[in-house]
Amino acid sequence: MKTLKRILLFGIVAGVTFFTACEDDETETLNKEESQEVIETNSKQMETAFSEMKESKGMKAIEVLGGLLQEDDPFSNQKNLDVSKDFITNISEILNPEKLYTEKAGNTQFIFGDYTGTYTWQPNNPWDIDSNNPDDAIIIEFPADTANYSEEGNNAVLTVSNYEEQKITTDTGDIWMPVTLSAKLEISGTEYVNVDYSLTLDSDGNPAKVSMLLDLKPYSYKLEFESNNMMFSLFKDGENRAILSTDLQFTFLTSEMNKVKEINGSFQMGNTNFDGWVKPHALTDSSQYENVQSMGDVADQMNENMSIKVYKFDSGEKMANLVFEDFDTTPAYPIMGDIALVFEYNDGTTQEAGPYFESIITQIESMFNQLQEEEL
Repeated sequence: MKTLKRILLFGIVAGVTFFTACEDDETETLNKEESQEVIETNSKQMETAFSEMKESKGMKAIEVLGGLLQEDDPFSNQKNLDVSKDFITNISEILNPEKLYTEKAGNTQFIFGDYTGTYTWQPNNPWDIDSNNPDDAIIIEFPADTANYSEEGNNAVLTVSNYEEQKITTDTGDIWMPVTLSAKLEISGTEYVNVDYSLTLDSDGNPAKVSMLLDLKPYSYKLEFESNNMMFSLFKDGENRAILSTDLQFTFLTSEMNKVKEINGSFQMGNTNFDGWVKPHALTDSSQYENVQSMGDVADQMNENMSIKVYKFDSGEKMANLVFEDFDTTPAYPIMGDIALVFEYNDGTTQEAGPYFESIITQIESMFNQLQEEEL
């Protein structure tokens, strides 16, 4: 499992930070003021989009359902097994585009066929359970907002038409991982969520392929991960340009795929495009820094293992380079020590990238922490 975690970890970070494409130093360059305006506008648009996703009606309804199941568990009451909380949690995790896979907590398998039927929430009463009706799906009827139950009743319907888990063995024991999910959520007759998810494990029990199509009204998300390639895209209804899109390829140092040598690909985020390359293993290899004399030397060495250029997506004009820089005083968004990611503009001045890409900085910092823990 550590192998997949490392690959996906770098994939996520690369998907929002390190990218590669043909470099063209002859490309027209925006001045510093124009570049800052584009970056700031783009940052605000990204924040709005992700905030809308987290606050979407579909996600809120799933959260409500999770709360209702915490109070009264119809699956456990039916089979005397504490499984439903994990079942709904797994669905919630899969619906989160930031998580490319999920592991089920505990060691009890949720056998889909044992729980088919219709489950209807009732205030102040146990769930009404109509077992095996239907016999090929789990239908859960509940209020999207319990505060409005008296006016709207059970206006949310979650239909799970396919769900499967597979046992894998880890360093800490056996766990069950969701490998198939097909589901939709309707509120007052309107579909707000539709997901088709599959995970393929190799002969050693390691995930080898992830595929997901997710409609989370008004957004649609697509993910494909297999071997050394990852593609994903995020669109909003009615807009032609993707909010996020990328196609990444991985090169590994060993056949076991446990050390990422290089990440190549392309990435677009709103009206900002990042081109470059990164060598993750070299970037985090302590031997690379044996002869450094200062944190400035560390930053210089880190920049030897990546090259990132920032462009305006719609025009192709270059706006800045994205580099590591050592600060004399602690920066607002440090990556390591007093080193931070900065935009380097055409006039040679720099500006911290953190205020515009705070989530990216957090992910990079997390990457270094995890790499230290797992000794990549």
